[in-house]
Amino acid sequence: MSDEAALSRRRAEAQERVEKAKTRLDQSRAALAAVTARESNAARKKRTRGLIAAGGLLVVAGLADGDTGELKVDPSALLGALLRLAKAFETLPLEDATMTQFKTVGDAALASRERTRKKPGKGG
Repeated sequence: MSDEAALSRRRAEAQERVEKAKTRLDQSRAALAAVTARESNAARKKRTRGLIAAGGLLVVAGLADGDTGELKVDPSALLGALLRLAKAFETLPLEDATMTQFKTVGDAALASRERTRKKPGKGG
C-alpha cells in the first residue's frame, strides 16, 4: 500500500472516530437536557403543590371560597394580617404557648375538614 493510500485510510479512520465522538457528545447533551428538564419539572410541581396547599389553608380558614378560589376579604388587608403574623412567627419560639395554641386550633380545623370530606355521600 502506498504512503498516500495509508495516509488517506488513517484520515478516514480519524474522521470516523470524530463523527462517533460527535454522536456520543450529542447523545450525552440530550441525556443531560432530559435530566435537567425532569429536575426542573419536579421542582415546579413541588412548588405548585405548596402553593395549592397554601391556598387550601385560606379556604379552611374561611378566607377564600373553596369553589371559586375568590378571596372573601380584601387582599391588602389579608396581606397586612399575614405580614404581621409572619413577624410574630419570627419572634415567637416554637415552644411558645401562643404557637402551641395556634397549632392546636389549626390541627383541629384540619382534622374537622378531613372528617367532613370522608363522610359518606360527600364523595369519599
